[in-house]
Amino acid sequence: MQDRQKRSSNVRKLRGIRAVAQRAGVAVSSVSRAFSPGESVSAETRARIFEAARAVGYIPDAVARSLRRGTTSTIGCVVANIANPTFAQIITGAGQSLQSHGYAMLIANSAEGAQNEVSQLETLQRHRVDGVLVSVVDESNRETRTQLTAIKTPAVILDRDLPGLANFGRVLFDHQAGITDAVLALAQLGHRRVAFIGGTPSTRPTRERSQAFMKACGKLSIAGLMRAGSYADAHGEASAHELLTNPSAPTAIIAGSNQILIGVLRAIRALSLRIPQDVSMVTCDEVPLMDALQPKQAVITRDLLLLGRESAEMIVSMIGGASPRTKVLPVSFRFGPSCGRPRMDAASGDRLAAVQ
Repeated sequence: MQDRQKRSSNVRKLRGIRAVAQRAGVAVSSVSRAFSPGESVSAETRARIFEAARAVGYIPDAVARSLRRGTTSTIGCVVANIANPTFAQIITGAGQSLQSHGYAMLIANSAEGAQNEVSQLETLQRHRVDGVLVSVVDESNRETRTQLTAIKTPAVILDRDLPGLANFGRVLFDHQAGITDAVLALAQLGHRRVAFIGGTPSTRPTRERSQAFMKACGKLSIAGLMRAGSYADAHGEASAHELLTNPSAPTAIIAGSNQILIGVLRAIRALSLRIPQDVSMVTCDEVPLMDALQPKQAVITRDLLLLGRESAEMIVSMIGGASPRTKVLPVSFRFGPSCGRPRMDAASGDRLAAVQ
């Protein structure tokens, strides 16, 4: 009875593959390869086969294929906050590339908790994913590092510094270039007191930006005011309020993330200040609603979709036997109307008196 059912299932499967092959205009073997990640099928052919499969209602048996091949055709991706547009774009870019190679992605949201991160890494390993993409919450967390060390599948770190993990690939951003160009542009406008409100110091982007910011300020004889804490809007609001109500208030602020920007803008509005007449603004990373902000924000911009795509291509190549490597992606500064010449010397106290 069981043998007859198995033979019947195999017949239905073969008919399904043949229907897909006929509709896509390819050989049956091409259909089989298209649904097997890592096989040599062009992206165009794979897309045509997937479309034909949807049209005829063919769904390959992923479990059976996994048992035969010893792989799951899935890649795990651990990020801090999927609601953050930054991570949403990274996931989108990675998903697009992985799909073109026949992989599905399992997304794990650590909710910015290191312990959640550890648990999710364990879960992904239990699901026997073929590879892992990870952006850790806290690079200094020992449990996270221990769990990462235990990963036996190929893994790629997304814009984080984790020395000692030689078997991991890395895709990084050149944060120093973007922040340096931003400080230079503000200096050329006449700003001599500039603040940087950064995120979590235990992550690479904040450290790289902070170091570059202080170095650029020192080189240009600018008073650099640093406020690092978290990527939350509450941190941005509290830091901006404290800075802008100080007798030596900055004439320009650089927000270290799109979430921090929200808090900074809230504080500026609460103090009845204007951009750029009273304070110039620069933010890190573009978000979909950026065009709706008035005036248009000057941005330290990086291609987050590209980070996702590059990390996906790297993990696929590592699964195929390639050695781990490091790739650094560019960051640039785009000037915008949110930056202007300082109206007055904030140290004189005139602006503070106007706020109070």
